[in-house]
Amino acid sequence: MKNSLRLFIVAATLAATPALLAGDASKECCAAKTTASAACCAASKATASTGASCSAAEGSYVMVKFKRANNNAIQKSLASLDGVSAVETCPETKFTKVAYSKDKVCSDKIMAAIKSSGYKVEAQRITYAVEGMACGACETKVAKALAKVKGVSESHVCSQSKQAVVDFNPNKVSSDAILAALDAAGFKAVMAN
Repeated sequence: MKNSLRLFIVAATLAATPALLAGDASKECCAAKTTASAACCAASKATASTGASCSAAEGSYVMVKFKRANNNAIQKSLASLDGVSAVETCPETKFTKVAYSKDKVCSDKIMAAIKSSGYKVEAQRITYAVEGMACGACETKVAKALAKVKGVSESHVCSQSKQAVVDFNPNKVSSDAILAALDAAGFKAVMAN
């Protein structure tokens, strides 16, 4: 029975890998949700976003979940913003991935455009690269540090990928506060993309 479960987990992870590498937001975020419990590393690699800085690499994106919003209207509103190349919403997780070119716009301007359009962001998802995380005990320490941060609703931590995927309410906590909590726990972290 244990071997069957292991084979299922490996198969689920491998099945999700093409979607993760392809960059298709719908497949990517949905694959992350369905494999997160089976393979934390697949979830860690599947989701990421940039923070408040304009210094993110080309091909940057922000992942947000809206409170009581019309996804079609959001997509039209954000797609018209100069520098936004794609806006896709995963029907399963309800996260919207906003892909943009850092040469034309930064995540701060995207978040401001969302706010000025009258939409309230319920959650933002950021993937952090966490240095010094080498084992299950490190995963637990990072997960506990994240759980203590008010405004963090969920996190998936993986020592193999050395990443932590964090869902948080940007109205209650900043990405800088999350980085500070990880630093206080003894781990150096940066936003991954």
